[in-house]
Amino acid sequence: MTLATNTAHTKTWQLGNIVYVAASRQLQCSGQQLYLEPRQHKLLLVLLHNALQVVSREQLIDTVWDGRIVSEGAINRAISMLRKALSSLDPQTEYIETLPKLGYRLRQHATVITLVPETSQPTVSKSSTPRLWLGSTLLATALCGMAIWFIITQASPQLSASGATPHTSFKGRESQLSSNSEANALLYQRTADNGNNQIWLNTLDDNQHQMLTDDATDSRYAVLSPDAKAFAFVAYTENSCKIMLQPISQTTEPGSQRELHQCPIDNIPMLSWRADGKVLYLRQRADKTQPYQLYQLVVATGKLRQLTLLPANYSGQGDTALAASTTSGRMALLRYLSPDNTELLLVDSNNGQIKTSQSLPINATALTWYNDNILLLSAGKTVYQYHIDRAQLIPLYQAADPIDSLTVLGNTLYYSSTEVHADIWQADSTGAISERINSSRLDTMP
Repeated sequence: MTLATNTAHTKTWQLGNIVYVAASRQLQCSGQQLYLEPRQHKLLLVLLHNALQVVSREQLIDTVWDGRIVSEGAINRAISMLRKALSSLDPQTEYIETLPKLGYRLRQHATVITLVPETSQPTVSKSSTPRLWLGSTLLATALCGMAIWFIITQASPQLSASGATPHTSFKGRESQLSSNSEANALLYQRTADNGNNQIWLNTLDDNQHQMLTDDATDSRYAVLSPDAKAFAFVAYTENSCKIMLQPISQTTEPGSQRELHQCPIDNIPMLSWRADGKVLYLRQRADKTQPYQLYQLVVATGKLRQLTLLPANYSGQGDTALAASTTSGRMALLRYLSPDNTELLLVDSNNGQIKTSQSLPINATALTWYNDNILLLSAGKTVYQYHIDRAQLIPLYQAADPIDSLTVLGNTLYYSSTEVHADIWQADSTGAISERINSSRLDTMP
């Protein structure tokens, strides 16, 4: 089987609830965007061209790996990463089916909805002089920081924001921010070269960055404990999802991780600490037919207790984000209603009782507490402030790129946003190419 690459990379596809813009390797769903790595991009194209049909491992090796010898583990990892990418945007739908001893099948219909004009590709000179060309990769995420402060009005305090400044400039993608109660440390998730995610710690006093987990395991959705002495995270393998606890020290000791809870394999738990550091809150679902709901996990014993209502009494399509207040006993939840509406719930973190609920005319995907009366939410490129006492939503800041996570340290808001980064490559007369310069910013000059 061969893949028609002349036009395959320029089409826009409708796949279930997801739109895939192949020209930019961008998945879109309900106002959210996600960019695929080149390997997952090629893999998805093969499945799209064979939607509802079985694609064997041999066919994948021939098209995605260009006939090179690869292990079953490499294919499994590639499929797993693509499956997780699709599930992160549309967790209610199963897109890729594994058929033992046969291969894989895309379970949703795939339709070409537009055709983007094809851009010219760099050609290799037949002379011996190498050529340099600029290749854009839409996979970088930068951590930015901006100052926020109160403007006192007669009605009640409001927030204002100055311009954002980049906080990191690493290769690849950083996301999933969290911080400690002393406001001097940032925890974040960073993608390694092999596609797995690692957890990193940034101490703001000296601006040092420390890698806390290696790239052997896909580590995600970490949250820093209030005292910054430990962090909880989700460890994924092909067949497991585990919530782990790991102490923080200058050197990571073997066996220092402790398993707190084993979650269903297709879950994206999303974690938040209680202010005393003794309890974790997480979202979990039994399977893809059920919505995400809120649970309480006692760190010392591993005891799990459901806080939100059973599915029979549940409104909405699932809890999409959560944040526990560091000073009060309240929990803020975002619940998906539609592509244009989100429900904000304030619940008692001890028993899950809903105190207030408010429908918001935005597709909010992340939130954090600024103080007891103000929440900060992100929807697309915009950060909003929500005043609890008057149930008012006010735009605070417009970023240049979509925001995927945010946290507050003192009077500074840190957020991660997906943006373009560009690489400079060298091509010789034989057609071999090599990377010369990698940047997490868009370089307009070679």
